[in-house]
Amino acid sequence: MKRILTTLSQKWPEYLLEILVLIIGIYGAFALENWNDQRRNNKFESDILTLIGQNLEKDSLSLIEISKQNYKAIHAMNVLLAANPEYLTDDSIAIYLGDIINFDRFRPSISAFEVLKSNGLNNISDPELRVLLSTYYDDNVQHLLQSLQDVENSFNVDFVPMLKKDFEDFNFKEYAMPYNPQKFVAQRELLSYLRIFRDNRRGIREPVKKSLHNISSIRSLIKSKYPIQFK
Repeated sequence: MKRILTTLSQKWPEYLLEILVLIIGIYGAFALENWNDQRRNNKFESDILTLIGQNLEKDSLSLIEISKQNYKAIHAMNVLLAANPEYLTDDSIAIYLGDIINFDRFRPSISAFEVLKSNGLNNISDPELRVLLSTYYDDNVQHLLQSLQDVENSFNVDFVPMLKKDFEDFNFKEYAMPYNPQKFVAQRELLSYLRIFRDNRRGIREPVKKSLHNISSIRSLIKSKYPIQFK
């Protein structure tokens, strides 16, 4: 025992240095592992936000087109509901009806967001961005899809039977020619359908507007806070 104490008293600086080196090595290994984890997390966040930005660009273009088609349909219904059929040519009636008797579908690009959800939304470091992403994909998109489905259901229930019975020619979103155009657009039944269909069409406007606004906010936030380049 005395020998051990003597050895310790003579070599304690050496032993202390070895202990310090061991402690520093352990902490260094932990620090390196944390640094590598952070690098991987940062790369995943950057990569997934780049993909989400690209997905949102596709969604934006689709929504703009849906908005244009919806505006044309509402405008055409307003014309037919307000105009005297005698002042409309057969060709103009066919074009207006072509603008009206149709529907749009929206297929959101959700692949990148699904990958993010499966890995955890907390991989996005900015809390405001997490909220915006959840609002767009889980709220805006769902409301929009429901509004578009209402229009498609009305098309199938109200207008498909008419197309089969009263139309001699039809080209989706281009024209719809009844056998007797002026008589057809003067029907009370059709005018009632147009009013209902117009209400359904108007129901699309707000979800599209909110979706486009949220897409713009998400892309602006990504550009301002992350070193990511996309259109």
